[in-house]
Amino acid sequence: NYSKTDYAPRISEILSPSYLLTTTVNKSDVHNVQLSIGHAFSETLWGSLALGMHNTLLISEQSQSAFSSSAKSETHGAGSSFSARLEKEFEAAKVSGFASREAVQSGSGLVETDRFGMSLNKDLTEAMTGAVDATLYRTRYIGSTSPGSRYFTFEPKLSWRFMEWWTLDSGYRYARSESDAVANATVSNVTTANAVYLNLIYNWPKMAISR
Repeated sequence: NYSKTDYAPRISEILSPSYLLTTTVNKSDVHNVQLSIGHAFSETLWGSLALGMHNTLLISEQSQSAFSSSAKSETHGAGSSFSARLEKEFEAAKVSGFASREAVQSGSGLVETDRFGMSLNKDLTEAMTGAVDATLYRTRYIGSTSPGSRYFTFEPKLSWRFMEWWTLDSGYRYARSESDAVANATVSNVTTANAVYLNLIYNWPKMAISR
């Protein structure tokens, strides 16, 4: 007896996962020109003003390692910058207000920040002073899809120097942050924070060294 067995060839296919690594690098170049002036309107009223322009160049480079490909884009922009401050002194108090706009580099690109604020300081007694600070920030990203935001702080403070070298500081701080991102039913674009603090400070006496 004779028998023959034919074996058909087997073809196996091995599938291996492929990984795509994408790298994005952001670079920015900012040129700022500013002119400032200060003036004393009287012995108790003082102010300053600075105006300027800034030119920005934002370069975004994106590379993909799997295909060895890269893409580069450039975004040009121009904007204004300013800084203003006004201070008024009274017999036992001082009031100041300020406003500014500046552009700085961050990890997400170029950020333009507007800042507005007001401050009041008053001597309540010879040993006790009170203060109230309020500041509003407004940020936006230049040449980026990242959402901007608004940030507000309000802080009343009280300082009591109850001994020659000891001071007790207390205060309350309220902060509210709101993002320009679209909120939904599960994620809110508004966050708030409240804090009360009490600090005991020892003021080291000045040391005079004679030769």
